[in-house]
Amino acid sequence: MTKMNVPFKKFTSLLSIAFCFLMLSSVVFADTRHPNHDKGEPTIVEIRYVILDIDGVDSAVQNFTMNLFYRAKWLDPREAHDGSGPVSKDLSKVWHPSIQITNRQKIFKTMDDVAKVYPDGPVEVVQRVWGDFSQILDLKNFPFDSQNFDVTLVSVGQTTDEVQ
Repeated sequence: MTKMNVPFKKFTSLLSIAFCFLMLSSVVFADTRHPNHDKGEPTIVEIRYVILDIDGVDSAVQNFTMNLFYRAKWLDPREAHDGSGPVSKDLSKVWHPSIQITNRQKIFKTMDDVAKVYPDGPVEVVQRVWGDFSQILDLKNFPFDSQNFDVTLVSVGQTTDEVQ
C-alpha cells in the first residue's frame, strides 16, 4: 500500500508543477495572437520613420550606411491598465509586429526593446538603428546625381489578415 502512495504523490506533484507553469506562462509570456484576432480583423500598425543621417554610400557594393529612427504604434485593449500614464514593458511581454527592414544588410539597434503601454491600450515601440542597407545605386553622374534611398519595413511571420 505504501508503494501505491509514492507514485500517486509524485504524479500529483508533477500535475501541480504543470498547472503552476501553465498559470504562470499566461502572465510571463505574451499572447501570440494579434489584438484583433477575436474580431477577425487585422491589427492596424502605424509606422513612422525618420532618416537621421546617411553616413556613406558605397557604389562598388551598392549599399549605403544610414542612421534611422522609427516608431510603431497600435491598439491592444488587452494591455489597458489603470495607471495615470504609460508604463514600460519588455517587448517580449506584449504582442508586437515582428518588424524587419527588408533591405538591411547589417544593422545595430541603439535602444532597448521596450514597449510603452498607455492606459487605454495604445502600445508604442521606438527604435533607432544604424548600419548598412542595400540598394541599387546609379552614381554615374556623381556628385550631381540624385538618389532615392528606400527603406522597406515589413512584419515577418504575420499575414495582411493579421497585420496591416
